[in-house]
This record gives sequence, structure tokens and C-alpha cells, in this order.
Amino acid sequence: MNNKAQGIILSVSDYRDNDLICQVLFKEYGLLSIVAKGAKKITSKNAYSLLPASLSEMLFDYKDHKKPRCALIYLIILFFYVKVKYRIDLYS
Repeated sequence: MNNKAQGIILSVSDYRDNDLICQVLFKEYGLLSIVAKGAKKITSKNAYSLLPASLSEMLFDYKDHKKPRCALIYLIILFFYVKVKYRIDLYS
């Protein structure tokens, strides 16, 4: 089932050859791991949008925790928290 919601991308990590796993915090769903298939390819439409500390509107396939991860369909960045990202990098 496709769901559309706004969430904050907390972290992005590598997964398989061309995929990424994003930890996203949603108001409606809580913390979810979302797989962005093919996001590391040059031709990917989602490659530029997967920035940590950004508020994004996402369309993803949510299956009520039957699988540990959801599949990302598309996302749009609404706002990028530059100062939060800078402070996290500064203190870590």
C-alpha cells in the first residue's frame, strides 16, 4: 500500500550495490527504515534528495511491519536544516 507522508531523514547508509537505507522519523509512523533502490546510480531520480537533516515529503510502500523495511517510490525535499547538520558534524 502506497503512503504519502512528511518526515525528517536522520541518516543514510549503503545497502547492496546501488541501494541506500534511510532512517526516517515520521509523525504518523514513528521511526522507519526505508530502502531507496538504485539511489546510488547516476540516473536515479532520488539520488540528490536523500540528504540527512532534511524535511521531505515521501511516497513509500508501507506493509504494516511485515517486512523490516519499506520501499521508497519518490521524495521531494521541503526544507534542509543546514545548521542542524553543521552542529551534528561539529560535535560528533
